[in-house]
Amino acid sequence: MNIQKLKLLGLCFVLSVPAWNGLAADDPNIPRTVKKSVQSAMKKHIKESTLGDRYRVFDAESRKLVSLKLKKLHSGVVNKSGTYVSCADFLDKRGNKYDIDFVVQKNGQRYQVIASLVHGMNGEKSKYDLSH
Repeated sequence: MNIQKLKLLGLCFVLSVPAWNGLAADDPNIPRTVKKSVQSAMKKHIKESTLGDRYRVFDAESRKLVSLKLKKLHSGVVNKSGTYVSCADFLDKRGNKYDIDFVVQKNGQRYQVIASLVHGMNGEKSKYDLSH
């Protein structure tokens, strides 16, 4: 195989691998203590909602309940319409990568997850609106 074919093969491989989006949005104006509280609320919610090693969430695009395994929480937190949003990476049993957004709200002195939304699968982002 010549060098041009090897380069083309390598490029095809790189383009075919789903990207793990490690660059989650992050609002630098949110205090570190709030970010830690949001992350703690997410961890607690995921732990309490996981059966076996699977977290279940409804995927509005496929109209199916998907069973996912947690891979990584993102450190970024943003403020959307008075609630905080942060995300995590999950995998389904087929190896599809799901980006799940967690909507977190302060309730008295504690933070709690009020919704989990499929924000994307295998790098394809889903749109939703939290402005209402």
